[in-house]
Amino acid sequence: MDLLDYPRPINDTGIGVHWSAGISHVSLAQLRSFWIPELQALGVCWVKIADHRYALSLAEELLAVGIMPIVQIQRQDSRTLAFSRAEIEAVDTLVAAGVRYFEPQYVAGSLRVPPLREAIHLVADRVVADLESVLARGGLPALPPLAPQHHFDLLRLLIERGHLNLIRGPIWQALRNGGLNRPLNFPHDPGHRDGAPLTQEYYDALGHEDWRGDAWQRRELPWINNLRRQASQGSLPDTVKIPGDEECWLAYEAIDAINLRLLGRSLPILSTAGGWVVGAKEDPRYPAITPLLHLAQTLEACRVMMGTSRRYAPAPDAFFCTAFWLLANDAVESDRPAPEEEAWYSAAWPQQTLPIVPALKAEPKRTRLPFWTPSRQTVAAEKPVEVQSLPGRETVAVGELAPVMNVATASVLSGQVRGGANAVLCLVRADGALYRTLAASNGHFEFVDLARGRYTIWVEQPVGSRRENIELDGRNHVELKLTVDRWGHEVIPLEEVGPSLLRCRVESSLLTTEAGTLAIRLRRSDDSSGQSSRVVPLARRADGVAGCEITPLPSGEYRVEVLGVTGGDGDSFALEAQARMGGPTLINFVFNRPFERSFLQFSVIYGQVVDGWGQQLILIDAHGRQRFTEIDEQDRYNFDHLAPGLYSVALLGQEQTTARNRIGIDGKNQVQVNFTFVADELSTQRSDDNLAVVELQIPEGAELDEDFRLVSVSGDFYTQLPVEEGQPICFEAVPGGIYTLSGNGYWQPGVDVHARQVAVVTLPALAPAWTWRVDEQTVGEGSEGILIHVLGRGGLPIAVVNEEGEQRVTATGSIEDAPFSAWIDQLPPAAYFISPEGLDAEAIVTLEAGRRATVTFRRNGVSTGLSHISYRSHTDPA
Repeated sequence: MDLLDYPRPINDTGIGVHWSAGISHVSLAQLRSFWIPELQALGVCWVKIADHRYALSLAEELLAVGIMPIVQIQRQDSRTLAFSRAEIEAVDTLVAAGVRYFEPQYVAGSLRVPPLREAIHLVADRVVADLESVLARGGLPALPPLAPQHHFDLLRLLIERGHLNLIRGPIWQALRNGGLNRPLNFPHDPGHRDGAPLTQEYYDALGHEDWRGDAWQRRELPWINNLRRQASQGSLPDTVKIPGDEECWLAYEAIDAINLRLLGRSLPILSTAGGWVVGAKEDPRYPAITPLLHLAQTLEACRVMMGTSRRYAPAPDAFFCTAFWLLANDAVESDRPAPEEEAWYSAAWPQQTLPIVPALKAEPKRTRLPFWTPSRQTVAAEKPVEVQSLPGRETVAVGELAPVMNVATASVLSGQVRGGANAVLCLVRADGALYRTLAASNGHFEFVDLARGRYTIWVEQPVGSRRENIELDGRNHVELKLTVDRWGHEVIPLEEVGPSLLRCRVESSLLTTEAGTLAIRLRRSDDSSGQSSRVVPLARRADGVAGCEITPLPSGEYRVEVLGVTGGDGDSFALEAQARMGGPTLINFVFNRPFERSFLQFSVIYGQVVDGWGQQLILIDAHGRQRFTEIDEQDRYNFDHLAPGLYSVALLGQEQTTARNRIGIDGKNQVQVNFTFVADELSTQRSDDNLAVVELQIPEGAELDEDFRLVSVSGDFYTQLPVEEGQPICFEAVPGGIYTLSGNGYWQPGVDVHARQVAVVTLPALAPAWTWRVDEQTVGEGSEGILIHVLGRGGLPIAVVNEEGEQRVTATGSIEDAPFSAWIDQLPPAAYFISPEGLDAEAIVTLEAGRRATVTFRRNGVSTGLSHISYRSHTDPA
């Protein structure tokens, strides 16, 4: 099983915590009101729960907000191999709730108390029983957290016994990577490697820190530096004991190297208790961990996990998370004691928390991207380890067991859009690559030659459903089912032999309760007079399907309309389809519940700009809307709360040379884009001889409320603000090429711009049209409802209708000092149709308990024809 196939949290930072030392009895109210928001503010995406008993409520609350729980199964009887019935039932219950990662408790298993080599056979027996038991119940079990040398012994023994397929399966490696009082990069730090001395300034700074302990344990600096030198030369005095090199935060490196050597591939490594604790002092070459040293080490480790550290390389893909010991103990009412000084949240500290808590809350959070490395090659095993076969089994070379893994780019994503004839689909990879395709008339779609990665797909036009966390490995083929919101249709060729016929179906649960006659109106598309129009009744069925058959039917292009389908307010739905008849055909009109679109504005584009402090960046979306931000003192920038779509980012003033175009945003991903700022003294001296001008002639009376934009075939953006009525809009200094013009309801592809010429685009008149958008937020009890804005329209009646046809009416201006707004409260959770009078627009809102929806109607123009394009020289008068 590949690393990409394992579940991870959405927007995974790799930051985790060990919840408590034992069973936590904190109340559900406290979880929801305090602890869950604290975890989210810290950027925590993984939580280790120390005991499966009473873990269900905590795990459910974590899963509800996208945090991945890791549950330890505490054995009640360590004398037997098999889990007890109660333990098995607990696993079943937790798996049903969505928990995937389980860590069976092993009496002999930890880095600090490794099993003796003679006990490895006993450990192996228990490991096999546990892996098989948890896998059979749908969970992902862990290998025990052993010291590297004993992990090697265990893995080798399991292979010898013929369990290779078991350990290749969906299992993972638990790790205890306590950092002791060693630096984050131990054993690669100069103090351990070369015996580098500490400075007097460093010694004094930690010695003067105000806390309850002594950082240097009364040891003088010359003694410490001499000890560091002796240790690096292998000449430690017998009176000094130093822990083994494997006891460090980077312990995952040695474990991963063993997995690569023995299996030819990595296993996921999850630290379930690690990091640093205040007061740790095991290695006399380093200071004890003070609160501020704890802050510095832990914060840098979080940056390593997120890939934002400027000192160390990002954590490897195989190291999924680091669960820092210990979030809290007394504060979450744990039934097992632990030193309160080790807890991040504890009354033992003056501010009730360690300094890491406010610091980590303030740290910008980044998703670990990418989870894959496109250039990754097969890891060559070291000299294969010969494993002697047991009786009846052949000898194998362990280093050659895993097949060669070549990175391919041949994954396929295909599927069906229910009601999605000719729908536009948008596919975004987590790192920002964006693809679009058009569904066939029968709703089928396909994306081919996709690289490995995590993807999100949605139906873009007409608006429809969405699927997230689609894992492609460069070889697999994934099929999906999507829908368009509300009414859509499919045109499906039939494999029947005989005269040409058309079958029509209309299926929706709404049809079982509607009164009136349903019918199909059919006419040829080239018949503007309507003389060929035919109306055929639809026969209803009790299951919400109505249908008819029309035959014989000559070949040609037809317009098919459904008559008599109405909403709860009695208004008719305009259902129609265009179909080319060349044989037996089925047109299927279907109704789908609207897709929930909450929480789709949390994407981030971020990065670093080398030497860019004080410069500005510009972000432009596909509609030409612009945002600006300034690069901070650490050369970092951030554009947050981005909705799904296509974006471009560039350094302000250097757009043509620095623009990064076609950045795909899915509403939840986080994409890193880095720049280097180069002061360009020649930029103002560039010749404009090879540039062009695009001039827009605006029709009289056009209402313009957004920017116009030119987009080149390579994705370069150029935008211009609306001007006073009667004045043209000019794009200056545009390179020659083919552009698409859009904005304010206009869309004109194929604008051919020639160097040293003015392209004059005369725009046609606009017909009025309205669009709508729904935003949601969580509110307190009694504040649920729907807030409605109809921009520019005061005193406008608005109907709010539920699925049963019950209607309430309000009007804009019903809120004091808000002439274009209205408020409807006391609405039970349900789907509602919002219809402002006379706007030919109807919004759909699915209201949930504890939620408020805001619906905004905005007027947009719709072009009544194509633009006219002419050209003149730069030197010609306008």
